[in-house]
Amino acid sequence: MSNEKVAIIGVDPASGPDSTVISIRGTSIHVDLTRLAEPAGPDAFETIIGDLLADEGGDKLTNRLADKGGLTRWGISKRAHPDVDVANLTRDGAVEIYRAKYFDAARIADLPVVLAKLVFDGAVNHGVPAATFMLQSAYNAKASGDNRLKMDGVIGDKTLAAIAALDSIQVLDLTMLFCAERMKRYGSDATWSANGNGWSNRLFGNITQALMQGVTTETV
Repeated sequence: MSNEKVAIIGVDPASGPDSTVISIRGTSIHVDLTRLAEPAGPDAFETIIGDLLADEGGDKLTNRLADKGGLTRWGISKRAHPDVDVANLTRDGAVEIYRAKYFDAARIADLPVVLAKLVFDGAVNHGVPAATFMLQSAYNAKASGDNRLKMDGVIGDKTLAAIAALDSIQVLDLTMLFCAERMKRYGSDATWSANGNGWSNRLFGNITQALMQGVTTETV
């Protein structure tokens, strides 16, 4: 999916205000925005962890010079997790870390379905505080005055309540703004020349996967 072209065409008047149409490699797909705006719930972890592990290279042990994490397996790096025996880390061990230190820590279950996958991936890729900061920045791009969130890098009750108050179109808008924040962060990284292509493919592949969770019909 990483090389697929994704475009949001617009609202489908025939299907109502909560249906939009996206195009993936020339195929028009109707997406139910109401479904995407629902809380992800705790079961979302089982849905998204497989994609995350695949994006992170599975059980391959790596130690690339361009990867600041150092020794890495299942996406768990020695730099981020110095207490973990990365070289001998099992899939089950990695899954436990992802659930506790990323999914639960970032309160992914309380986010809308379409955001949950992307914020979870962002938390893993950038760290929970950085991903939360980008989410709050994305929200504030369309907020004003007292409605703006405190950009503290913590997904607390106020951040979750603000997102929960959005309608389905606003949730989709926030999702795209959050992805734009991630691209800006990638572009400012000193290792962009070595990692930028992979990062971009990963992000846009995840956008496609996130939107596909709301698919209702397809038309060529």
